[in-house]
Amino acid sequence: EQQMLLRKSAAAAEAANKAKSAFLFNMSHDIRTPMNAIIGYAELSRNHLHEPDKLSEYLSNIRTCGQKMLSIIDNILEIARIENNQIVLEESICNIEESFDSCIVMFNTAVQEKHQTITVHKQVANPYVYIDSSHLSEIVLNVISNAIKYNKENGKVNIWVGNTLNGKKVIVQDTGIGIPKEHQDRIFERFYRVDKSHSRETGGTGLGLSIVKHGALLHNAEIHVESEEGKGTKMELIFHC
Repeated sequence: EQQMLLRKSAAAAEAANKAKSAFLFNMSHDIRTPMNAIIGYAELSRNHLHEPDKLSEYLSNIRTCGQKMLSIIDNILEIARIENNQIVLEESICNIEESFDSCIVMFNTAVQEKHQTITVHKQVANPYVYIDSSHLSEIVLNVISNAIKYNKENGKVNIWVGNTLNGKKVIVQDTGIGIPKEHQDRIFERFYRVDKSHSRETGGTGLGLSIVKHGALLHNAEIHVESEEGKGTKMELIFHC
């Protein structure tokens, strides 16, 4: 029995090491991609200082790449805080509609680049909730980011925000690549990626949904996922607040 337990522990440790090695390999690519783009656009900007239109375009691209790299770093820092139990909720009264609208604005550029459409439906009788607004935004941002990232060209993202009997509900539904059934139980695992080849194209750390899950647990919220490969994913968040 002890030998069996030792073998299981060794197997678990080896799996964890492999996951972290894969994570570090992916991270080296994911950070280098926007960094190389920033250096490239900076060089182009230097060569076109007297062409305002081109210079403006290159500077805009540098800003976009910088935001993507900052998002990757933020996710890494958040996971580090989670692992060290340093997450502390700072709850206050917040307007969920305003917080939600500020999240949507951040994706305008990404949606335009992929020629996608975001439709938002709001049915919030009382928008005020007692919650940690920064963590709420982080949860929503990661869910919407996935809906856009793994969606198709000209795809649609439908978002619904409204009341439940004892809280608030957010539903994000996309027309993207979907999640194969055999992977749906593992999508919230740290470092886990369903399709590594597709993830390589879209970027990302494989940490977003892990952060969503932890944030939901902190707020005693529920997460429900429905997905069909090739047809899209529906993610439902229920906050009891």
